[in-house]
Amino acid sequence: MSRTLDECQLKVVRAEKHLNELSAEVERFFKGEPYTLFDERNPDDPGDIRIRLRVNDEPSPYLGAILGDFLQNCRSVLDYIQTALDTAAGRPKARNYFPVCEDPQDFENAATGYLSRLDANHVTLMKSVQPFEWTYGSPAEHPGAILHRLNRVDKHRSITPAVMNPKTIQIAFVYDDGRHSLQTCPTPFDLKMKDGAQVAHVRIPEGPYTKVDVKPSASFYLEFTGDDGDVIPFQAVTKRIFNWTRDEVLARFAPVLRQMP
Repeated sequence: MSRTLDECQLKVVRAEKHLNELSAEVERFFKGEPYTLFDERNPDDPGDIRIRLRVNDEPSPYLGAILGDFLQNCRSVLDYIQTALDTAAGRPKARNYFPVCEDPQDFENAATGYLSRLDANHVTLMKSVQPFEWTYGSPAEHPGAILHRLNRVDKHRSITPAVMNPKTIQIAFVYDDGRHSLQTCPTPFDLKMKDGAQVAHVRIPEGPYTKVDVKPSASFYLEFTGDDGDVIPFQAVTKRIFNWTRDEVLARFAPVLRQMP
């Protein structure tokens, strides 16, 4: 087996370890119940209820640091491949940077530029894994494009912060006669997760009762926010980045790499 393929596979192993560590840290954070809800009643209108957020804990910047390590290992797989292809083409000190392009013209510019020295079949393989070739969404949503953007920021500018957002908000009304009702509220699109923030505004349903308990609850999800406006749901995108790196890019280039020293 070639040295490059060995090293790419080691980077995949390291990426998966970082991803597992990140998943464990996120799970530990959620178990601590970082956010809870409480109701606030209007003294002039007892039926008027505002549901507010209580912040018990904030996501640690350490989560973003682990994400950066994960991204760097995934990105290294791509660039190791590029280095091997450059070396095979007789240019071991060339620009060893695997292109990730959302725009087909950008890739064509690379193909006629610094990739022109490579074997045409290798360039075709590169094209096949590009974001602009993706048929499941926009090129900007492609896992390779997200990897490219987030890794660039983490490597050169800053750690990508982790933030929490509500996924579902439900209000249970429990009446003194034993009845209860459940209301699902729309999640605030632009909610700032600060202590006391309002997440819902409801009215107690009218009816023949003298007392009603209001029991709000919510589920939350974690995402990472890039400094260029990217909002990256943790579970969905990190898994997709890992799978694309291992099962798309490395898997397609593995036969080529096996023929190299």
